Amino acid sequence: MNKQLESYSLTLEEKVEARTRELREKNNYLKQLLDELHRTQTQMVESEKMSALGQMVAGVATKPVGKGTGLGLSISYQIVTEKHHGRLYCNTTPGQGTKFVIEIPIRQFSHAAA
Repeated sequence: MNKQLESYSLTLEEKVEARTRELREKNNYLKQLLDELHRTQTQMVESEKMSALGQMVAGVATKPVGKGTGLGLSISYQIVTEKHHGRLYCNTTPGQGTKFVIEIPIRQFSHAAA
């Protein structure tokens, strides 16, 4: 009876070790998938930002002076600040001109997490 218990114990230990290895391998695989998902998500966010920025820039100064509605910069500001949680501001140097600066964060934070 004692030898039989030892045999069952050894068999059980082997099964536990095999299952532990299997679970570690699956866990590593899932970690790799999660990393890939995060990379893909970041790429998609960047792509969306670039697309929105391209649309915004395409609409700036496409009409002759005095012929537009004057809403382009306002809409651009709204897109950058509200949709992308970024900043749009300008630096003016008298006699030289104005430089518009658009800052969009790499990582987006959801309102639920904030």
